[in-house]
Amino acid sequence: MKSSRIFCVLCTLLLILHTFVPATANAIEGFEIEAAAAVLMDAETGEVFFSKSAHVSLPPASTTKLMAVLIAVEAIEAGTVAPEDRVTASDRARFDLTFDSSTANIQPGEIMSLEDLLYCALVVSANEACNIIGEYISGDIESFVALMNRRAGELGCSDTNFANTHGLPNESHYTSAYDLALIAREALRHPTLVKIANTVKYTIPATNLSGERAIRTTNYLLREETPQYYYADAVGLKTGYTGAAGHCLVSSASKSGMSVVSVVLGAAAPEVEKGVFITESFTETRRMFQWFFANYGYKDILKSSELIDSVEVRLGKGADQVVIHPESGIRIILPNDVAPEEVFVRTVGYDAEGEPGSETVTAPVARGQRLGEITLTYNGKVYGPVPLVANSNVELDRWAYLADQAGKTLDKAWIKVTFGVVVLLFGLYLYLAARRSVRIRRLKRAQARKRPERVVYRDD
Repeated sequence: MKSSRIFCVLCTLLLILHTFVPATANAIEGFEIEAAAAVLMDAETGEVFFSKSAHVSLPPASTTKLMAVLIAVEAIEAGTVAPEDRVTASDRARFDLTFDSSTANIQPGEIMSLEDLLYCALVVSANEACNIIGEYISGDIESFVALMNRRAGELGCSDTNFANTHGLPNESHYTSAYDLALIAREALRHPTLVKIANTVKYTIPATNLSGERAIRTTNYLLREETPQYYYADAVGLKTGYTGAAGHCLVSSASKSGMSVVSVVLGAAAPEVEKGVFITESFTETRRMFQWFFANYGYKDILKSSELIDSVEVRLGKGADQVVIHPESGIRIILPNDVAPEEVFVRTVGYDAEGEPGSETVTAPVARGQRLGEITLTYNGKVYGPVPLVANSNVELDRWAYLADQAGKTLDKAWIKVTFGVVVLLFGLYLYLAARRSVRIRRLKRAQARKRPERVVYRDD
């Protein structure tokens, strides 16, 4: 097929250009983050747009609490516990805590709803709240920590080991920026968790041991009164700080239809002027969001309306070809300066008769019938395959079909042998008949020669 050959030549030329010409996406270079590690990831697909030391295991500080609360929210969704459950803090509520660690001042014997404990854990980063939640969900803190590790493994975290529920320093307690991004992606799938993590102010009702508690988020990206950090499109998620871990932040942002998760670990808080410090976990996260939304956007790399090629049709009524198009389109996030038609290599495979490589189909052809597939490749990543389907119906030409069937019938070996035998027998018959005819003629002539002459008498 002429059109198919032309298309393959074009694909080859594009592949050569792609190999020897730098991709235009490389124009987005030079962006760096002031932190030990960082990741910016597509919340939907998991594609990484920026990373720095993404798989280095580091202390996560209180970003650990994101996993603790995720497990509690999943238990609520499973129906094993309920937000309104009344939970009593045990004597182990302050197990493994330091005197100066973040707290909501929950006392042993104090009764609080599970939902309020979740707010304490995420909004004000109360360490004891995570221990209380862990005991309530799993029966004891150690079993809950084991559950945290098991869940991390299920999410694909390979650089992580939790040793406690809250993130205070422990040599056996570590994770990576990439793993925290995986946990954050899962967290964003749970509306209850997102609501709590995105809360700026909350009031814990009075309990049996305390009056009302007014708590405010430790996440300054969410607080308008801190304009040096505030980012209007930020959504949650969790802060963290210890001397060993530095300043840490797991966050997300949604804008222009795009949603990303970010992780910054091991950031500093330099003094910018006397007595004024800037916490770079917030400023670097905000700067990463600004960089991304200024330089990336959704682009169609394949449209379902595109007419890709044509496939030859046998026995079609009034048509010997049918045009094929993608069954669905592909829309992905790309750098703004990337032109998909310039950098994406397209590869078309045909399976018109259900066999790989088949570029011919026999009528009838139904609109939407699969006749092949297409894949797109860019920077080593493959998108697809997407089925290629017929753009129109092609009816079967009955007369052409009958002629084709007759030809196929005559083309069969046993038919040929039978036909040959019939011809041979008919020839033999004609030969024998001819010989018989010759014998009969000879016999008649012989009989005629042996017959006596008739004597004729006449009267004179």
